[in-house]
Amino acid sequence: MYKGGIFSFLAVVFSLLNPVIAQRNVVGYAMKPLPTLTLPNSTQNNSSNSQSNYVRCATDEYDAWKRSNDPQFDAMRRQFIQAFDMWLQNMDLSRLQQNVVYTIPVVVHVVYNTPSQNPTDAQIQAMIDAVNKDLRRLNSDTSNTPSVWKSIAADFQIELCLAQQDPWGNPTTGIERRQTSVSSFSANNNDIKFFSTGGLDAWDPTRYFNIWIGPLGGGLLGYAEFPSGTVITSSHTTYGVVVEYCTVTGTCAPYNLYRTLTHEIGHCLNLYHIWGDDFGACTGDDQCQDTPNQAQETTGCPTFPQTDACSPTYPGIMFMNYMDYSDDACMNLFTQDQKARALAVVTNFLLPLLSSNACQPPATNQPPVANFYGIPTTIYAGQSVNFFDQSLYSPTSWTWSFPGGTPATSTAQNPSNIVYNTPGTYDVILVACNAFGCDTMTKQNYITVLPIPSCVTIANIDTFPIDTPILYVTNCDGTGPLSYVSGHNCYQDIGKMDFFSSSSLSGFNYITAVAIAFGVGKDGGNGNSINVTVWDSNRNVLASVPVPYSKIKQDVDSGRVTIVPLPNPIPIPPNGVYAGITFTYSSGDTVAILTNKHNNSPAPGTAWEIWSDGSWHVYGDATNSWGLNVSHYIWLFATSGLPNASFTPIRDTICEGETVTFDASASSNSSEFYWSLPGSSMPSAQGVTVATSYPNAGTYDVQLVVGNACFAYDTLFVPNAIIVNPKPTISINPANPVICTGQSVTLTASGAQSYTWSPSTGLNTTTGSMVVASPSSTTTYTVVGTSAEGCTNLAYVTVTVTDQYPVPNIQVISDTSVLCASDTIILDASGSQFVQNWTWDIPGVASSTSTDAIVPVVFPSQGIYTVTLTVENGCGTTQDTIVLNIKACYTGIEDAKENLIVTTMQNKVIITTSQLYRLTITDPVGRMIAERELPAGKHSIQLSPGLYFIQLTDKQLNHTTIKKVLLME
Repeated sequence: MYKGGIFSFLAVVFSLLNPVIAQRNVVGYAMKPLPTLTLPNSTQNNSSNSQSNYVRCATDEYDAWKRSNDPQFDAMRRQFIQAFDMWLQNMDLSRLQQNVVYTIPVVVHVVYNTPSQNPTDAQIQAMIDAVNKDLRRLNSDTSNTPSVWKSIAADFQIELCLAQQDPWGNPTTGIERRQTSVSSFSANNNDIKFFSTGGLDAWDPTRYFNIWIGPLGGGLLGYAEFPSGTVITSSHTTYGVVVEYCTVTGTCAPYNLYRTLTHEIGHCLNLYHIWGDDFGACTGDDQCQDTPNQAQETTGCPTFPQTDACSPTYPGIMFMNYMDYSDDACMNLFTQDQKARALAVVTNFLLPLLSSNACQPPATNQPPVANFYGIPTTIYAGQSVNFFDQSLYSPTSWTWSFPGGTPATSTAQNPSNIVYNTPGTYDVILVACNAFGCDTMTKQNYITVLPIPSCVTIANIDTFPIDTPILYVTNCDGTGPLSYVSGHNCYQDIGKMDFFSSSSLSGFNYITAVAIAFGVGKDGGNGNSINVTVWDSNRNVLASVPVPYSKIKQDVDSGRVTIVPLPNPIPIPPNGVYAGITFTYSSGDTVAILTNKHNNSPAPGTAWEIWSDGSWHVYGDATNSWGLNVSHYIWLFATSGLPNASFTPIRDTICEGETVTFDASASSNSSEFYWSLPGSSMPSAQGVTVATSYPNAGTYDVQLVVGNACFAYDTLFVPNAIIVNPKPTISINPANPVICTGQSVTLTASGAQSYTWSPSTGLNTTTGSMVVASPSSTTTYTVVGTSAEGCTNLAYVTVTVTDQYPVPNIQVISDTSVLCASDTIILDASGSQFVQNWTWDIPGVASSTSTDAIVPVVFPSQGIYTVTLTVENGCGTTQDTIVLNIKACYTGIEDAKENLIVTTMQNKVIITTSQLYRLTITDPVGRMIAERELPAGKHSIQLSPGLYFIQLTDKQLNHTTIKKVLLME
């Protein structure tokens, strides 16, 4: 009997064994040779670059992957673009100091699988030098730039320098290396950027620009990450460039002049592909006005001029731009607009890098600054943690303290395998010293130790080499084809299973999953399934899960054990259980389970079967069955306790935009944590703790699903768990007052319960809804309003202090050049200067006065109106007038009731006018019935009964009125 960790049972292999003889009314059975069984989820990546089929750049694909896998990335990218547009709008290249060079410290992380993938320091330095020449337009092939574009070819004023000190203050070449077991890396999982996945972690992105070099799969030459957010922070651990090693060693011509790195750095500086990535639509835009429109990427090295569908005439496309896909030898310029975009990023987003001291030699003659990190920091009792020193300024000795750990102390620089046996949270202390002194770093509650989930796998076999997986075969009467003892066979058996005794299950309360190592899985393509089933000792079904033959075939072909979680954990019955499979027969479907060798098991005779008549038989029965003392390769996942989901806060009330940290560490028997947080900035998340914010007011549910390695899960759903109160909407009256020097103004805030004002300059108080402001110069005040729920928001008001009398400025806004009665006319004095108050006197309207800067007015009738505007501030009052000529402007019969009346009387149309009109009468199909001019007066027109359209055109204003009339008999 074997009890062990849940994946220990996977350490099995297959052997070629000789045929032997058996019973059960058969001539014989044999053992069939099988392939090797490998671990599930093992990484086997043998892809390599093809010299004839390179993928130039995967930045767009990586960007899409990043958006779908990082819930924060899309919002952070939008935030960057908004800020970037503002930077670019305010950037004036002509005003930049032409002699300034912006130096960016660089660290190069080299990750290699074989020695040929490990470029030398000299090759890396040559790469940096070549890229610097490209950025500064000092490249030797500038003469290849067509003369038509030489005037816009740009010196970026940017240079890279290899770091001389590492993040801990130690000397460095700016290059770090790691030999890895990973044979190639992918842009689809970013694995080269993390030590835990075979790569190397980024150095502090606020001090270093990170470049990774390594073997990339599928012929990929490089990819980069666009900026996100408004300024780079230590959380931007994936920002940087990844390039294929052959672009550095020069072994992938024609991409052997380092311009893959130049191209990808362009992406990091927010440059897009020159063709706009629009798939030839000519609508894409690289956001640079001085680069021609281009349909597609360029390959090879065309001869200038090169035209395409988007730039069909001379000079054509700029295929020599670094942001195209041309051969390295064909690239030679960036443009001025690309420079503006790059410098907007460098002088804003990358601003911390410009003050980094990483390119300076490390400081000497000073004590260390202690720092460290541990991996992992959350473990189960009995597991271990490795610690890594990050102290600055070259410590020479280290004294570690690990309360709760074994050993409890260490003097190694990077202590490993510190075991924590008791659940709880523990501090870690490091004292780092050198000849100039010591420094102490204490990280409180740094290590979290969780209770061990009681989960094991139980089987009736031992691990290799005691047991060797086998398939026994039979041909029944000696003449038929070979079939399988432990699966489909010529006897039409319908079930195979193992019996697990109560003693083998003692100490555990639940069965949560079944794992089976199949030796044969064939799929007839008919969609059939077997059933993985658990029975009690009386052979009553406790659980049954269908598993398609296609799934079994995939697992067998890949050398995987098939693991089948049960829909619900099964309480273990008192007298043991059977676990195995049942199946039917259909053309093309075949299944068989691996067993161990006859009489080679420490618990022989646990394998059972169900015959075609439904009767149960043990394999070891030599009279009725095979006479084989074997066990199937079947495991039960058993646990003494099921996961129980719990988290804090179970309910909480917060304000818009605030963050809540959910903590599920109180969940028992749990190692997996899955959160559903609708309405938050992270609608789904994983981990023991999750910090997320809620941007909008409302009430939100929270759901936590916890699981363990036994494939058991528990769900806690809390409706209305989070109440998000709105921030108050603060307003200040007057909005932006203007006062004269020496005067004051009363500012009144509303929308909240309490208020705090700043700065205090010129205020009589800094609290309360009403303050008196007497600033000596123009001042912008901020008021923080707090609601009854404790939520805060800001509002701003600028008090303009001046000695200038107000200057009125009246603008008239109308839809037409002719001002018409009954139309809305806008009187706009918002362009007035130094105005505190506006007072209008508008004759002829119902509301003759207004105190708004912008006033909509409707004059009821035509006439000449004189509008007076009085503006004032603390210095005095100024008045201005404007004369408006309002016309009648009749545009339709509904607007002309007083001077144009159309009525009907029996078979007559009666038209009364006050001026000259032109009359046209048509029938419903457009035939002309009558046409003439009507002078002012009353006119009677005789018509036959029917439907007519009366059209009257004002001869003076050329306005037409159409009326439909129906004359009855």
